[in-house]
Amino acid sequence: MGKSCGPIGILMRGVITIIDSADNAVVVEVILGEKPFTVSGPLSSGVVLRRGRAPANLTDFVVGDQVTVKWRATDYGHIIQMLEAR
Repeated sequence: MGKSCGPIGILMRGVITIIDSADNAVVVEVILGEKPFTVSGPLSSGVVLRRGRAPANLTDFVVGDQVTVKWRATDYGHIIQMLEAR
């Protein structure tokens, strides 16, 4: 499983498969054990986006980017808290 960040989120590595700029959301496919796992949801209001180590916008990411994603589960699904491509 991904690295737990306590009550603030879970850190995982994966690949962006969908970017929905209209809804400010992304889908990241990760491998959890030996099985695929999908992290999908809107970006949080305080989301941290980075490309390399520089601040970025959602438009700076492309489908196929390998990323680190930090997310948390809510009653309504996943919320993306951080997305970083190297």
